[in-house]
Amino acid sequence: MSPGKPAYCPTDPGKTPDLIDFIIKNVPAHYLQIEERLDLNSDHSPKLLTLSENIIQKENNPVLVNRRTDWESLGQSLEEKINLIVPLRNEEQLDREVEKFLVDIQQSAWENT
Repeated sequence: MSPGKPAYCPTDPGKTPDLIDFIIKNVPAHYLQIEERLDLNSDHSPKLLTLSENIIQKENNPVLVNRRTDWESLGQSLEEKINLIVPLRNEEQLDREVEKFLVDIQQSAWENT
């Protein structure tokens, strides 16, 4: 089990962040949960490992694509939706186009998955 985020983030750019892995045998993953704790003001990020006697309900991460995604059709769909000749003269126009781009990606993914 790993929280997937560094437990140590050094301030020195020459050093590498450290990950921590928990090696747990004979315990199904749905009885375990790892959380990142943000209560310390430090370059170390504490992790909380919970081992439960009951199944821990975890939220599913939302996904746009899966193994059945038709990537070629998704790319074509996205190309049809994107307009590269859009004036970006101010922050509002940029925000509007970024929002439209995100919606276009989502719609193309849903249509082709």
